[in-house]
Amino acid sequence: SPADSYSPLPGRALIAAKVSELVVMGGGYPSGRSWNFFGSDPRRAAHVINTWDGRAVFLGNDVGKHVLTGGPLMARGPRGDPVGNAYRWYGYGTARPSWDPLAVWYAVYGLGEVFVMGNKGGWNFVEEDGRNRWVEGEEGRSGRQFFLRLAVGNETAAELVDDAFLKGAWEVVGGGQGGKEAGKGDTETTGISACRACGHEEL
Repeated sequence: SPADSYSPLPGRALIAAKVSELVVMGGGYPSGRSWNFFGSDPRRAAHVINTWDGRAVFLGNDVGKHVLTGGPLMARGPRGDPVGNAYRWYGYGTARPSWDPLAVWYAVYGLGEVFVMGNKGGWNFVEEDGRNRWVEGEEGRSGRQFFLRLAVGNETAAELVDDAFLKGAWEVVGGGQGGKEAGKGDTETTGISACRACGHEEL
């Protein structure tokens, strides 16, 4: 895209100046097929991934599939927390796989003790139908693209995400009431009763 009223830089130059790393939740590694690539507009997803010049880190479907989170937030979180309500209404009150939360965790905290890089070289290539594969080699975008693996067990990763959900919810929505964060939550937020707002059956 050309320069415009918001920036004198064209698109690629603006990205190079402002974006240090692209974090993507999608794909399977070393190969797979992910809704986040094929579900909406696979050709545009392929264009972005295949032409991205900077550093990019990918979290695949397999990483968050068995990291189930949201249960403690629904049970002990403050009333009115939008993340807790999203779990209730979208997941019908059950814990959910943590694809997006883990991608955000990496974007905020980096590798830490939770992740390791799953590759030493190569780059991601997305087909026009949304399938992807990791291309081995030292040329191309090798050295700038990586995919993540967990360095801890699924249950440990889930505990970390759930603790962060609870802490953030009580600090922002609950007014910093740490006592409830520790397990004395607003009991009116448990179960599926909150789903009455969107027409789901109350359990």
